[in-house]
Amino acid sequence: ERRRTLSLAHRAYMSDCDSLTAAPDLLSLRDVFAGHLSACPAPADFTQASELAKLLCADAAKATNRSTATWEACLQCKEGAPGRADLVTSANFSESGSVLCCNILDQRFGESRVLCTASSSPLLIVFPLLLFAAALIVTLFRISPQSRAALQSGLWRRVATHEDGRGIPIPPHGDEPPDEENVATVKQWEEDDTNALRRGQAATQLELARRLLTFAQAPLADERSAIMRDWVARFGFQPDNMSNQLEHLTSLIVSYGASNGGDYRRAVDALHTKLLSPVEQWRAHVRLADKPGSIAHRGRPVTPMARLYGGVEGVPTRERRDQGDTYASLTTHEGPMSGWVRLSQSDQLREICLFLLIWGEAANLRFMPELLHTIFEVARSHVPDGAPTSTPTADVEPGAFLRRVVRPIYDAIKEVDSTVKMRSGHLYDKENYDDWNESFWRRQGGLMDLRTVEGNVCIFAQASPDRWAYFQNADWGQFFHTRARKSHREKRWWSCLLAANRRVFLLHFVTFFLLVLWTMPSIEVKSWDYNGWEVSFAASIFWLLAPISAVFGRSFERWARNTRQSQDRLTVAYLQILVCGGLCAGVLSLQSRITFDRFRDLSLGDHDWNQMVFVAFTLAIVGLYALYSEFASATPPERDALDAELFFERRLADLYSHRRRWFGRGRWFGRGRWPTLTVEVRDMLKLSTFWMIVWGLKVMAARLILLPVLLESHASLVRALPMSPFLDAYGDTPGWQLAIRLQPHMLLRAALQALLWGTGGAIYLADTLGWYQLVLGLWGGISGVWMMGVPPIHPRHVFDGTFYDELKRRACAKLILSLASNEDEVAALTAAALKSSDAAAIPQHVSDAWSRLWSALVNDLYGSCLLSADERGSLIAQQAVTIKSAEGVRRLRFFARSLESDDMPASNGALQAAGMSVLVPVYSEAILPQVPREWLPAAIGAVDDTDLAHKHVHSIETLRFLQSKFDLEYHELVRRLGDTRTFPTAHHRLMRLRTWAAMRLQTVFRTISGMMKHREALEMLLHEELPELSREEHQTLVTLKFRLVVAVQTYANHHIDASKSNAMDTHSRADVKLMLERYPRSLAISYIHRVGDRFYSCVIDGTQLDASGKLEADPDHPELLRPTYKIELPGFPILGNGKSDNQNMAIPFSRGPIIQAIDCNQEGYLEESLKLCNVLREFDICIPGGSPPAIVGFREHIFSGLGTLGNFAATAELVFGTLVQRTLSRPLWSRYHYGHPDVMDKLVLVAQGGLSKATKGLNLSEDVFAGMDAQLRGHNIVHREYFQVGKGRDMGAISILQFFSKLSQGTAQMSTSRQALRLGQRLSLGRLLGFYYTHIGYYAGQLHYYHASYLMLALAFVGCLIDATGVVPGVAAPSLALFNRLFDAISLLFFSFNLLPSFFAFLIDEGLGAAIRKPLKAICTFSPFFFVIQSRCIGHYFSNEFAVGGAKYISTGRGLAILHTPFHEIYVTHAASCIYPGLELLGLLVGTGQLAMSGGHSLNLWSVGFASITPAALLLGPSLFNPHAFGTPESIQDLRRFGIWLFKPRSSKPSYDACHSWADFYQEFADSRRSVKAHAFLLPSKEMLLSLPLLMTSYVAMAPYGWGAGQVFILGTPIIAAIAIGFLIMPCVAIYAGVRHDFDFSHAMANASAFGLEKIAAGLVLFALVLETRHWETLDDMGLATMPPSLPFEHGMLLLAARYFSFRWTCNVGLYLVAGMNKRAGELIAARPENAQRQPYACLRHVPGAMCYVAALTGAAHLFLLDAMLGLSIQLAFLLVGCIPGTRRGHYAILGFSKKVREVAEEQRVDMQFSTAGTLKWLNLKNVLEREREYTARGAVRSAGASARRPTMHATVAAAQASQAAARVAEDAATATDGAQADEGAAQAAEGGALDAENATRASVATDVTQVFARDSTQRTADQDYFI
Repeated sequence: ERRRTLSLAHRAYMSDCDSLTAAPDLLSLRDVFAGHLSACPAPADFTQASELAKLLCADAAKATNRSTATWEACLQCKEGAPGRADLVTSANFSESGSVLCCNILDQRFGESRVLCTASSSPLLIVFPLLLFAAALIVTLFRISPQSRAALQSGLWRRVATHEDGRGIPIPPHGDEPPDEENVATVKQWEEDDTNALRRGQAATQLELARRLLTFAQAPLADERSAIMRDWVARFGFQPDNMSNQLEHLTSLIVSYGASNGGDYRRAVDALHTKLLSPVEQWRAHVRLADKPGSIAHRGRPVTPMARLYGGVEGVPTRERRDQGDTYASLTTHEGPMSGWVRLSQSDQLREICLFLLIWGEAANLRFMPELLHTIFEVARSHVPDGAPTSTPTADVEPGAFLRRVVRPIYDAIKEVDSTVKMRSGHLYDKENYDDWNESFWRRQGGLMDLRTVEGNVCIFAQASPDRWAYFQNADWGQFFHTRARKSHREKRWWSCLLAANRRVFLLHFVTFFLLVLWTMPSIEVKSWDYNGWEVSFAASIFWLLAPISAVFGRSFERWARNTRQSQDRLTVAYLQILVCGGLCAGVLSLQSRITFDRFRDLSLGDHDWNQMVFVAFTLAIVGLYALYSEFASATPPERDALDAELFFERRLADLYSHRRRWFGRGRWFGRGRWPTLTVEVRDMLKLSTFWMIVWGLKVMAARLILLPVLLESHASLVRALPMSPFLDAYGDTPGWQLAIRLQPHMLLRAALQALLWGTGGAIYLADTLGWYQLVLGLWGGISGVWMMGVPPIHPRHVFDGTFYDELKRRACAKLILSLASNEDEVAALTAAALKSSDAAAIPQHVSDAWSRLWSALVNDLYGSCLLSADERGSLIAQQAVTIKSAEGVRRLRFFARSLESDDMPASNGALQAAGMSVLVPVYSEAILPQVPREWLPAAIGAVDDTDLAHKHVHSIETLRFLQSKFDLEYHELVRRLGDTRTFPTAHHRLMRLRTWAAMRLQTVFRTISGMMKHREALEMLLHEELPELSREEHQTLVTLKFRLVVAVQTYANHHIDASKSNAMDTHSRADVKLMLERYPRSLAISYIHRVGDRFYSCVIDGTQLDASGKLEADPDHPELLRPTYKIELPGFPILGNGKSDNQNMAIPFSRGPIIQAIDCNQEGYLEESLKLCNVLREFDICIPGGSPPAIVGFREHIFSGLGTLGNFAATAELVFGTLVQRTLSRPLWSRYHYGHPDVMDKLVLVAQGGLSKATKGLNLSEDVFAGMDAQLRGHNIVHREYFQVGKGRDMGAISILQFFSKLSQGTAQMSTSRQALRLGQRLSLGRLLGFYYTHIGYYAGQLHYYHASYLMLALAFVGCLIDATGVVPGVAAPSLALFNRLFDAISLLFFSFNLLPSFFAFLIDEGLGAAIRKPLKAICTFSPFFFVIQSRCIGHYFSNEFAVGGAKYISTGRGLAILHTPFHEIYVTHAASCIYPGLELLGLLVGTGQLAMSGGHSLNLWSVGFASITPAALLLGPSLFNPHAFGTPESIQDLRRFGIWLFKPRSSKPSYDACHSWADFYQEFADSRRSVKAHAFLLPSKEMLLSLPLLMTSYVAMAPYGWGAGQVFILGTPIIAAIAIGFLIMPCVAIYAGVRHDFDFSHAMANASAFGLEKIAAGLVLFALVLETRHWETLDDMGLATMPPSLPFEHGMLLLAARYFSFRWTCNVGLYLVAGMNKRAGELIAARPENAQRQPYACLRHVPGAMCYVAALTGAAHLFLLDAMLGLSIQLAFLLVGCIPGTRRGHYAILGFSKKVREVAEEQRVDMQFSTAGTLKWLNLKNVLEREREYTARGAVRSAGASARRPTMHATVAAAQASQAAARVAEDAATATDGAQADEGAAQAAEGGALDAENATRASVATDVTQVFARDSTQRTADQDYFI
């Protein structure tokens, strides 16, 4: 207690002793030191000093004896020395005999008064002096940058305990957060008192370990087991659930006990507080009053309880402090946890056990946390007060809780989910988990509506002990169907996005409007009066922007959730817009009656002047208030909201309300200290600074470039066709004005003006993302350089003594600091880390421990074949060495640099680390893939066929790629396989080969093996900390602290066809068993097992062994292993997309309070696992003013960087995982949950509904919602970069873009969710901008960029066309202005923000050379093409989800990008997103260039160059990044396949396969349009925007030739083709309808493709084109129209463009309407089928169906012709370019293939030629066939020559053996001592092997060619019909 007082005293003196006097229990601290210095310190603040002098003088004046030194000093100050308050204070101090020291009590804590302290013992003078001297030394030491970095890095950042038992600082004085520099040493000092175990004392560590082991043993384990059995007997929980949760509870208590000094009571108390505080918050929120006599009422106030803010702020209660509890910070005088101090340990355990049992058996109900709280509260209240745990009132049969509680709720929600269908893809009538959960957020309208089935009794109106009996009879169906209203309506359109982020768009509108007003007077070319009078007309309208935004946003909020609060907000918005609208109308009316000259001449007293100024002033005030209410004040949450605790916004509110300080105290300077900003203010200023930079750059660019061009172009358009001449001629009357404005010329001018300003607005909206990404990259890059520096310029693969010394110093200080046994050793390790002492100063036992860890790390690299034996020996001996493996170099370099991170806290040791679990969901991924026999090296030996029969057998090409990509590692593997002692049998060698291949592919084995490194690291660290413990004790502790749960969803799907993706064959199950045998501890396999109509959640953890010690088989299902626990589920658990449900079923089998979600394409590393204790320490460190983080994010390393596309994906992930997330975390405070490396607080996630969401159609991106919910519930998320995991990404063009399409569609769905809307409402403006441009705005910004580019080209094209045809002369130049001035700038900005961040990422990670080289290499390998394709795909799928819906999970496969993808598959994937837009952009660019040159207008070559990239990339890019795209055999094969695909009929499957045939492709496209609603047409399409002005231009331009409205109608609509199709096809359909009495056109339209009618219709379309040509000739002969002998080029281009865009528009609209009518007709017929045969008017119902049928066929025919011509054109272009010599080699260089990969690709290409030979012969291309045969022979010879090193696929067994023998001889020769003889022998051996392989290969090639010809001849008949 004495040391604690002294440490608090020191802290008080270092902080602000005056403010600390406000706390009553700290007043005595002044007695410790304040009055016993050599002089009494006067207040540093002048005001306080003066106030103190006044108070002292007032006291002296009241005294009877005025002859005192104080009074004399007062008189002296009053007369001659004003302002010298120090004279009064010094006199007062001297007068007291230097005993009393008086100071002023701050006015912030009440009325100003004098507070004096005195000494009572000379001993108390010594301690303050010593403390003061120590503080001065520490302060001087902190001045150095090294010491500051050390403090920031967390070397000494050891803190006391938090609410969960792991780390919270002592609450700061007042409301000021602790200052990092001033409190760091005090925290370390106080740590001695709160947790002496952290000092690293071996005996205490051993005692702690013994205590933790006793937690899992009797009698403590027996006590928990008895409590569990009591709850099971009372409520009927399942026994396996009880056993599982008993283990879970033990791991939790051990974790909290480790951080609480082994105190069992404190561990239970901490767990109880952490786990059940959300329940108490919920109870207080719903005001659930308890009846007396229940455990729930014991010690809990009935009055509403204060809400927790993560950790409750306030003064601890005396009761809690008396108990010596370190969690007193959670208890307030009126807080919800105040009653818990009267709960005994047994009662706390009972409540913990009850909650865990309910949670473990809840199944899908775990997605609804407040529902679980309700069940827990009812069950807790049911137990009588003081009921013994051993004698329950009545036993209930096991499983009763599932049958009576869980299953009725599950059945109700499943019935709602299955009966309420999504209407046209919309979700606004479909309840989901969030709706059902929020029904329990309120008492009225929620809990009170829950009634029983019998008697309709309100359950929560009953007494607490009686509710359980009624609860088991609850009518859940009625509750969820009728009483539980939907709390948020999701609308699949842009409305929710716009409403939630309306402040973002309003900011754009407001700034754009202000910039227009600012720029107007500076324009030199003026077409109207710029004296400010006309500008004021627009200024009046400006004030309507905010009210309109408010009305729109609040209207949607009311529609989404109709509550009284939303209605009130909408009413206020309506009043605002009425007032602003009326005032604006008044201002405009007054302005229209007063000219500017008259206004200038009016006097101040004039009535009109006063009236106008008053109205305008009133409008400005109301408008400013509306703007402030939209921007500054976020929408308040609903009254019943439980997710309204945004941490950052709460801190801002506290700052603005002065509940928190703006200024703290800084460094010492003389007798005072400089004031510094508090942490909250600094965070706010950093956030504001970031956005000020972004918007400053944006506004400057718009003001200097965009707005002048817009205004000048607008003025030029007005001058090109002024209205004044017409008004002068016809009169300035409203009727003539309207008539003139409706003339076609004026309408075209207005259309150009609208298109001009629309283009300008699109540019202004699009460039925000560019500036944001640019500043984000610069900010993150500069901060990264500041934090981590730049790697020195030296060879990365060389490791010398300097590397070892630096690594040792940092590792000992960061990783194993807990091994220090005393203060001196801690200081030595700290000094070594700061490089202030030599590494030799490190204690010897710590140095030895690091040597052992370093050796284990090196051996792990050696075991992965990343090091040779010599390299391993040199590294272990810490000698200079050069490592060849690039992966080994990368891992070692990152490990060394990561220890320099300032964000990395020091480890407390493995013993005190929290327990954690890793969760890996698996569906159909390969676990341990098999290799084919042809690839087995000779060292394997003879292998049984049973070892090679496997579902996952990789192709030869894939394995050859591995062999060539990892050449050094493969040879090292082959060398080791020859060691018979290590691998005695062929089976062992085969398994080693399989694991080697699996560790270099994206397999489940790679993930499991990597994540199990966590356990290995914990074992090593524990062994170093506690060598006294036995091996079994070590194993027990590690098992309690770590578990890997692999959720293999399909493990038990043995009854399904093994070829399906949702099944698992026998060999895959054998791989699962192999995993369990390889890792017998800490590995658990969870799965879902269906037995009849019942479903079970099972887990296998390797503990169920038979008599022989092997894993025991399930007696009921011998093909499966026996599960350890088997918990019955209420029903089929997969109600969502699958992954989230799989995780939800597996999470009850996790252990510990921390969980990490990992995907099955990731891996871990041992060196990173050594930092696991540091990672877990992050959950002990509080964010200033808040609680520890709920989610800690980390970076990823992409190990699948193959080729150009793989490098692009890897670079993007590197940038996003480092500098982007670094900036998102701080200063933007906008980082959420983005992926699986994140480590999360499991108990926090339990309280918010789990790791992810599981509503199908809404939560496609299921992971991101965990971060959004955590933010809404007041938790914090941070990002760190010192820890990493490996990750595999897609490497092919199609798979990468499919991945982005999945993200885009998932983000579109997310933007309609309640989480997105509520964050948009409640976030402050700065954080809202960060949230928007990080998530939704990134995807929408790609769409804005495409729209801006398209509109600039369209404006230029339409303007040049109107000018060239003479309709409106002079409009070409202003239409070209935006394109010439801005297209290059926008494109440059787009490419810059894609490339510049990668420069900083490589600069920090690899150095300056890589930072320059790699971005330049990306540019040379056509990275701009890929960026354009990626951007377009993101924008297309994002907008397409709003338009038609249909988002689903896309399995990309993550295959290697060395195989050729058929062209028709590329076309199917990219037709709508890339190829169609690319064709349009190409036509617009070519047309603009031709028209501009013919009209004499110049084009900016830079703009033309950048504009050419987009169409070229969209048209050719998808095929350009396809391997072998320029190969002649591949191109011919693609042509053949494309032809078959075009003419092949639709598949017989119920679902469409677009890659099967064009018919499936079209039907999938058409059916997706069925869900389009009428409101989708509110947003016009680009085809409509262009077709209308083009048709109008055609009408005017062709009028001299006799054209009228009829001709324009024929030009714009496919009427002739539709008539032809109707007359020729409909009779056949009518005959078929007569035969089929049940015929309906809805069925006929669905089956049209089965008859190939689109192809016939396409021919009729071509025939219709001939008819139209003949039509114009007939009109010319009749004299009705004049056709010139040669139509001008401009007119021809006009007609062609009008025809294309109008056809696209009419066909699209017709398709939407037809699809909608067809769907509606099908719904009516399905609802009432008797109407289909109603007589006598049944035949009339076919009329509208026939019209729709004809329209659909017409659109399909046009699309078929377009696809055929486009596909053939692109393929012919690649075929012709491929004939140029060197094209293929250059293409390989573009793809980034190395020489070895090229060889593999060439071998794969030779194989392709074999299958192409039959096609060539079939096409009678003899000369081509001969050349290809010749090339095939040459390729075979080359392959045979290479087979000495690598076996060839089509070589026979003899050739393979010869090649392997030659390779072994060459390898043996290479290792010989005589160099010359070795070289000669190797050459001879290689030559002999090559000759043998060549002979065998030739024979094999001949056999293969014969087989291919035979196979092609049998397939020729089937394919010939469709191809020809």
